[in-house]
Amino acid sequence: MIETIETFLDKMLVFFQKLNKEYDMHIEKYSERLDTVVIEDVFMPQIISLLENDENNVILKEVFDYFEIVSNNAEYKLLNVFSVTVLEILGNDANILNKAKKKLLRENMCPEPVPAENKIEICSPVDEETDYILGLYLYDIREEGQVTIPPLNIPGKPGVKQPPRPYALYYMVFVNGSSKTGMKSSDLQKIIGRAAQIIMDHNRIVPSELQSRLEIDEPSIAVAQAKISLEEKFRVWQAVNKPYQVSLFYRMAPVFISSGIMVDIPKVTEASIDVQMTGGRGNRD
Repeated sequence: MIETIETFLDKMLVFFQKLNKEYDMHIEKYSERLDTVVIEDVFMPQIISLLENDENNVILKEVFDYFEIVSNNAEYKLLNVFSVTVLEILGNDANILNKAKKKLLRENMCPEPVPAENKIEICSPVDEETDYILGLYLYDIREEGQVTIPPLNIPGKPGVKQPPRPYALYYMVFVNGSSKTGMKSSDLQKIIGRAAQIIMDHNRIVPSELQSRLEIDEPSIAVAQAKISLEEKFRVWQAVNKPYQVSLFYRMAPVFISSGIMVDIPKVTEASIDVQMTGGRGNRD
């Protein structure tokens, strides 16, 4: 069965039944169904909320399994709308990349040397509410510079979009010394060493594997040790009011972040044509 925009929206209303009223209000407001608007304004905020809060994983799994079906078996119209709404919003959410790194560490470090997946978290060293062992902390984001990409035409939307810009993301991987698991110092050192090994073995991230349709053909994201001094590492720990401890520092780049600005293209309202005659036959006697 080929997925259409109608079957897609029907499926979303099955996943999120509480949004039926909001969906009806959208149609009443615009006197019609605006496909891109209803997906962006009604359904995607709910999906992003589930991702951010790591809640209701059953629904999330069903939703993303269905997204995979749409990516591989949908009509042209739905693919266009899907790419400029669902995939674009997921790609713009920096937290998605964070979750990808956390998933990599969990798959390769559990149950040994880290006993459970929930003991690896994306968090700040000051987070004392979560009992975790290994933390992944995004401590800095820097723009890499301008890119020479022309404005992008987005199917189904008027105007053009500003081109994406490349950024470098800086992460600290650290062991939670105050964890309540009762692990020995030697165990914690083993964990930080294993994390370094995994990241070294998976030092490239292919954007198309995180997001199947991209606005541009993005290069691989390189993961390398951040070239910072010991003094700079101390400053990162001082910024969170924690004493320095041995930790890993990485730079991930380039990470392209799309713009949300659409620029209207002026419509042609009138045209001026100037015709001039050149040459011609001379006067005859």
